[in-house]
Amino acid sequence: MDRAKHVTLKLMRATEHLDQLRREIVAFYAMGPYQVAHRRDPVSMRLTYFVASAAAIPDHLALVAGDVLQNLMSALDYLAYQLVCSDTADRPPNPRWIYFPIADTQNEYDAKKFGKMSGAGSTTFAAIDALAPYSSGNKALWKLYRLNNIDKHRL
Repeated sequence: MDRAKHVTLKLMRATEHLDQLRREIVAFYAMGPYQVAHRRDPVSMRLTYFVASAAAIPDHLALVAGDVLQNLMSALDYLAYQLVCSDTADRPPNPRWIYFPIADTQNEYDAKKFGKMSGAGSTTFAAIDALAPYSSGNKALWKLYRLNNIDKHRL
């Protein structure tokens, strides 16, 4: 059994969305969506630059960015599921409630990690603990977690 297959597929899909997002951002900037102007302070003669006008960012860019986030978070949840399955000989005690544990604080993480990965072994928890998936630890994982939650509730 290839436990990493679905994790890899989700990562590949996230990469496809990220490539699409990059292309669409480049196309958006190519349209010249903002105008920069300048003015000189009459007393100090200091030149100041400012954005005089800016086009609205197209909604579809936020949708594609959300797809990237969702696929990355899903890959982590798939990984958590496969780790629990591996640790329980494919008999996870709570298969519908397995999530990769990420929290805002280390205390919150410590309090919730066992519930999110019920059945995982001590080696699995040690490996995830080493990632420090909370705001004062692994900023990248924590930002993914927060941005994904924001995207699920608003554009």
